Amino acid sequence: MEMNVRLTADDPMIFGWRIRSRRPLPLLPDWDGQDTTSPITVAYGSVPFPGGVPVYSTDHADLHSGGRVVFRPVAGPRILVESGSQIIVEPGGYTDTELQSWLFNMAIASVCHHRGRPPLHGAVVAVGGRAVVLAGNSGNGKSTTTWAMLQRGHRLMSDDLAVIDPETMMVRPAFPSVKLWTAAAPGLSFDPHLRSSPHKDKFFVPVPDRFQTSPLPLGLVIALQKDLGISRPAVHRVPPPIAAAQLQNHVQGRRIGLALDGARTAFDLTVAIARAVPFFVLRRPDDVAGLDDICATIEALAETAQREAGP
Repeated sequence: MEMNVRLTADDPMIFGWRIRSRRPLPLLPDWDGQDTTSPITVAYGSVPFPGGVPVYSTDHADLHSGGRVVFRPVAGPRILVESGSQIIVEPGGYTDTELQSWLFNMAIASVCHHRGRPPLHGAVVAVGGRAVVLAGNSGNGKSTTTWAMLQRGHRLMSDDLAVIDPETMMVRPAFPSVKLWTAAAPGLSFDPHLRSSPHKDKFFVPVPDRFQTSPLPLGLVIALQKDLGISRPAVHRVPPPIAAAQLQNHVQGRRIGLALDGARTAFDLTVAIARAVPFFVLRRPDDVAGLDDICATIEALAETAQREAGP
């Protein structure tokens, strides 16, 4: 197993954390030298069995005591997250892009929990100098809406996970790519080398010129919900006590936080977010043609939130 990895000046990073890896991670930006906490080592080799009975299992993952997680997807690499600084992945026959698709989704979400930064499952877009989190379950149009927001001049911070400092409400950027289904952008040319999964028509689309490289203060959180019964976006604001509870449903890898500290850190985060910024539920029609209306609604909500927050 490749464990002895030398740090170099051009190591990549995600959420400001330095990554060391023998394999290239071309989707990630270069480390900026700002965060000097222990780097995250990605080692490649056989994933050892942690031993013992898992405390919780799903169809594709086993959670063991101490927050150790083994991911075993049917169509993906086996990955072990040991701690907040160690990931082991069995590369198999997967491309570097396919490996990164798994590494920087659930695996990095597990690392976030270990580091005391439970992530929200959501894209992040910079709008008017503040970070707007577009939360929601898979299939509710987070990436498609994010792509549409970029076409309107806004900047990407993250495609799938939102990492927020609970004390400062600052949001850290991830990496400059959006993951899109081909059907979501029919006029776009997709690079075949950037396919995110061998059996899906879903690709990474790099957007280095539209990437927000520095952290921004959180402006608001919007939960996207697809609604087949409406033709225009519908919005309602959720009061803070209810928002804190609903935000729990948008914490990625909640079971990991439960195993680590009884989900206390995730609870504290969602309470802090609900107290600090507005939380909206935006019900959206299932119609790509309606994306302009959705984006205009998001922009209006961001403007209102910024006025409420003041300078």
